[in-house]
Amino acid sequence: LVQVHLHHVPLCPHHLHHVSLCPHHLHHVLLCPHHLHHVSLCPHPLHHVPLCPHHLYNIPLCPHHLHHVPLCPHHLHHVLLCPHHLHHVLLCPHHLHHVPLCPHHLHHVLLCPHHLHHVPLCAHHLHHVLLCPHHHHHVPLCPHHLHHVLLCPHPLHHVPLCAHHLHHVLLCPHPLHHVPLCPHHLHHVLLCPHHLHHVLLCPHHLHHVPLCPHHLHHVP
Repeated sequence: LVQVHLHHVPLCPHHLHHVSLCPHHLHHVLLCPHHLHHVSLCPHPLHHVPLCPHHLYNIPLCPHHLHHVPLCPHHLHHVLLCPHHLHHVLLCPHHLHHVPLCPHHLHHVLLCPHHLHHVPLCAHHLHHVLLCPHHHHHVPLCPHHLHHVLLCPHPLHHVPLCAHHLHHVLLCPHPLHHVPLCPHHLHHVLLCPHHLHHVLLCPHHLHHVPLCPHHLHHVP
């Protein structure tokens, strides 16, 4: 077939995979969903092609235009995603942990709470991610932007907290004594009266801390 006029030809679905398609006019061709995975698709106009969800994982997708393609949630983990446009892709919560995520645009991705702990999160944009309360203690958190993260009270003591921004974090009263607190900003932290004696308090800012009368004698 002549490449220039290929888009005018009604192709047969059953034998489409035998045709050498023109990259520049591929988007004019009505491709068969069931055999689409046999076609060598052009990276540039790929975003114009109605792709089949069931066989999408067999197609080498173009990194630059991937964000225009409606991806199938069930097989998304088989697709090579483009790091620069990943934030345009609707990721499947159930298989998200199989997808190599881009660190620079991770904050645009809707992460699944149940599998978040399987995802390598970007340190610089972690503060844009809504972490799952039940599993976020499995996630390596970024010290510099931790103060933007809503932490779960129960497993908080498993998280390495940033000393400089700790005062922005809502700490859980019960496991607070397991957290290494920053002396310089401790006065911004809501301390639990019952466990205050486990906390290393800063002498210079101690007067800013609401201390518990009943346990004050335990404080250095």
